Amino acid sequence: MDSLTAFDYIAAGLQAVISLSAALTLFFLRKAAYHLFCAAFAIASIGMLWQTVSRGWLTAMASIKGGLFGALLGIVLLLAVCFYTKQLSKEGKLR
Repeated sequence: MDSLTAFDYIAAGLQAVISLSAALTLFFLRKAAYHLFCAAFAIASIGMLWQTVSRGWLTAMASIKGGLFGALLGIVLLLAVCFYTKQLSKEGKLR
């Protein structure tokens, strides 16, 4: 944990706030949920790339609990929710 930078903490906090906001907007069936989930996906992807570039792939993945599988699973699930909310929006179920 002592090797985390201010960027790491800010990105993690921002992603948590945006993900919570996205979940709440989806609960209330608002179109903004799609954009918020996409923003959370972008921040997670950028954070993962940042860790990979700044530390190297193996070091970055070893520092994340759950390792590579957990990190990739989180990214894939966020992407799936983005597609899901986009589909809901196209079907007119989000207002």
